[in-house]
Amino acid sequence: MSNTSILVIEDNPITLDTLADILELEGFDILKASNGVEGIHLAQQHLPDLIICDVMMPRADGYTVRAALEASPHTAVIPFVFLTAKADYEDLRRGMHQGTNDYLTKPFVPQDVLKTIETQLRKRAAIAPCHAEDLDNLGPTISPILQVDRDPCTGLANENALQHRLSQVPPLQADQSLYLISIDQLTFLRLILSPEDFHQLQQQLAQRLETWGQGLQTTQAEGSSLDLFHLHSSQFALLLEHPSGSLEVATPNPEPSLNRSILETLSEVLMVADRRLNITASLGIATWSAATAPDLYPLVLLSQATAALDQAQRQGGHQFCHYCPTLTLSMDDRLTLGNALHQALTNQEFHLHYQPQVQLSTGNVTGVEALLRWQSPHMGNVSPERFIPVAEDFGLIGLITQWVIGAACEQAYQWYCTLPEPLVVSINVSALDLHFNNLEQVIFGHLQRLGLPPHLLQIEVTETGLVADGLQALDTLTRLREQGIRVAIDDFGTGYSSLSYLSLFPWDSLKIDRVFIQNIHQNVNNQSIVALVIQLAQALNLKVVAEGVEVAEEADCLRNFGCDWIQGYFYGRPLPAHQITSALTSPQPQFLQPA
Repeated sequence: MSNTSILVIEDNPITLDTLADILELEGFDILKASNGVEGIHLAQQHLPDLIICDVMMPRADGYTVRAALEASPHTAVIPFVFLTAKADYEDLRRGMHQGTNDYLTKPFVPQDVLKTIETQLRKRAAIAPCHAEDLDNLGPTISPILQVDRDPCTGLANENALQHRLSQVPPLQADQSLYLISIDQLTFLRLILSPEDFHQLQQQLAQRLETWGQGLQTTQAEGSSLDLFHLHSSQFALLLEHPSGSLEVATPNPEPSLNRSILETLSEVLMVADRRLNITASLGIATWSAATAPDLYPLVLLSQATAALDQAQRQGGHQFCHYCPTLTLSMDDRLTLGNALHQALTNQEFHLHYQPQVQLSTGNVTGVEALLRWQSPHMGNVSPERFIPVAEDFGLIGLITQWVIGAACEQAYQWYCTLPEPLVVSINVSALDLHFNNLEQVIFGHLQRLGLPPHLLQIEVTETGLVADGLQALDTLTRLREQGIRVAIDDFGTGYSSLSYLSLFPWDSLKIDRVFIQNIHQNVNNQSIVALVIQLAQALNLKVVAEGVEVAEEADCLRNFGCDWIQGYFYGRPLPAHQITSALTSPQPQFLQPA
């Protein structure tokens, strides 16, 4: 095996040395790289027989390394094995999509490592004759076949072309800005438009960006270029290149007027199939300069722009965000939090609090909202606003939701058996929850096991959550409601297309977000908005819950408008189940009554 070389790319020096020692004892020639950038260069220079690469690394992660090597026929055929501490479904799916041959999980077992290597080398030996002869001549021929570089819908260059372009930057010595663009209402537009009309929308957006780009190029310095790409996720990418050293990257948000120009270009009204569409876009920007980051591989721009785009969308959409190191630090924090969430599930660190919902006409508590709480032994109380997005990113939201459903149904059944008037228990679910095929089975399984009437359970979904996966959400919510489970739209008025959602989805009630309720007795504009929402809900035979009621004046105002239920600190803070039970069974009710 002395002629068999293996490249190990791992940022943890202990893991790197341990793995290298194991393989050297077996007679392999070992190349070591402590980061993705170094690994790419070593792979291109030495063409090893196999590569083992960590997934999570600074500067260029494992996915970036794999994408860079895929761009060349010489390195694309090298067996590639990911080394990861979190081999969940999303890791597997993403890695296999990029051509990864196998996975090893940390902590690894030497026998598993050697068996994986033996399998991959045997496969490599079987196909080697096909690649060894005339590879240089075949490369240009098979490249268009294996990697089509044009998007069939828009005719633009696609993601393969972008990755190849980025991998070719170092010898060109060009500074770059990558602008990653996503339509905020993308999934909802898929819901209301036919496939043909959606393609027409994509084509119109591409034409707008092409026209905009042609105008921009006339103002750029000599030697600059601008290229437009349409990615598989229906996102667009603009790659702006300048002669080396001419791009200013020191400021946090270079060329803000350019960023706004892109957003404004895409926000103009579109006409598709006789529909007038008002859309918005979000923008993530990443920059690379040979002068300021010569050891940073430019292909990392794609992951950096993706992180910046994600941040822009988290800020509410129709925003632009420039990548900066603090985003990477934020990702490290998210990784730490994600690992802690795994332990929280195992160690049963979650619990539920319940906030009462009071019927205004009677003053009775008729329902509660189940609110997830996490008491970490190391971090203390961690707010849901912090850990829920991380749970979604790490693929844990399904497991957490299943736990919430089980715990809430158990408590609802206890109240059903012990209280004179049973309570409706509301559970929040995300768009990802609605996408899981087993959500309905989990809910129905608990109801049947306990004998809990379905109408005592309510599922709450936000408008923003629906944007993420409208088609699946519609199917799931419809089936839940057909079985007698109540369905509510949460945070109404803060999403994208409220009226459209009211007509498309099978709601029982809507919850008005607290942003419209706070100081409503002093805000004439919010009074008008809330009054109209309540009238609209009544016309559609929907009940209304006002969230965030904190003072009596707000409650009085909502009662005058005909609001059905109120929820907020004025009536009760979220409490453990036993305190809710005590308050409801006390001879003197402990919840405030409307005046």
